[in-house]
Amino acid sequence: MAAGGVACTGCTGEDYSIPGYNALVLESGDPWEFVSLFGELHANPVQERALRRAGQVTARHYAWPHIVQGILLPRLHQMVEPRRSLHHTPQQQQTMEQHTCA
Repeated sequence: MAAGGVACTGCTGEDYSIPGYNALVLESGDPWEFVSLFGELHANPVQERALRRAGQVTARHYAWPHIVQGILLPRLHQMVEPRRSLHHTPQQQQTMEQHTCA
């Protein structure tokens, strides 16, 4: 996707794949299904360019900086904050924060 290719996936739940919008999504194990979908796409250059561009846009949302900032860090904060408030008095918390690297 990121390189501008045509992403082809199976129907196994890839959350980034939107059939016909940014990927060819197969619904069976029949190779002729792929041949048919790719043939239709190849016959329509405007649709093919749009699918490739949409794939590149989608790929940007799955780049590591986006994943870390938008998904992983918020989840880590959710996991850490309840522990801090449950296990330490405010004075202990303040002391810990003074000794923690930013």
